[in-house]
Amino acid sequence: MAKRFRFDTILAAEDICNLNEERERLQAYIAQREKIVVYGPRNYGKTSLVKSVIIPEFEKKNKNSFVFFVDLMQVRNGKAVDLRMSKAFEASFAKSFPTKSLLESAKNIISSLRPSIEFDPITSQPSVSLNLAQDNDHDWWPDILANIRDGIAREYPCLLIFDEFQDLAFVDGAEGMIRNVLQEFTDVPIVIMVSKRHLLTNMF
Repeated sequence: MAKRFRFDTILAAEDICNLNEERERLQAYIAQREKIVVYGPRNYGKTSLVKSVIIPEFEKKNKNSFVFFVDLMQVRNGKAVDLRMSKAFEASFAKSFPTKSLLESAKNIISSLRPSIEFDPITSQPSVSLNLAQDNDHDWWPDILANIRDGIAREYPCLLIFDEFQDLAFVDGAEGMIRNVLQEFTDVPIVIMVSKRHLLTNMF
């Protein structure tokens, strides 16, 4: 099948060119449950490779898995990180547990996040909402990651992906908080994608 040239969009697997080595290395690291930092300029193809190839292959190999993908581009404060993390978690949770029985079973694992679950009466598609307290003095996103670490990851194969991770450098205190949370993950592959080398150098 001929590959089509597309730019500044998420590419389908068949349209991704010349990233075979990167694909093989990522798959190998993920299979070994490593923490990986992936650097490349914007529009290099990192997100397309991960979304269109790496995630589907992980889900194919790991039945009833949980994949958490969050884009942190241009976050500037803790509440913005809360919103990105919670929306990403809600989407990942609904996708990973698409049936009522699976969803209700998994719901008990994250009870501290007070999730509410609804099903569309026509399509039967689930939706998940986190009823997090509106406390301006508390950042909720570390609790979301801790629930993945201490709850979901103990029951299901997990993969965590943070896109534009370096933008956490603009959020006061976020670098130290996320390092503390992520270093406590064991046997869970984590992919950190960055596009600004100077910020990456300062963070690591």
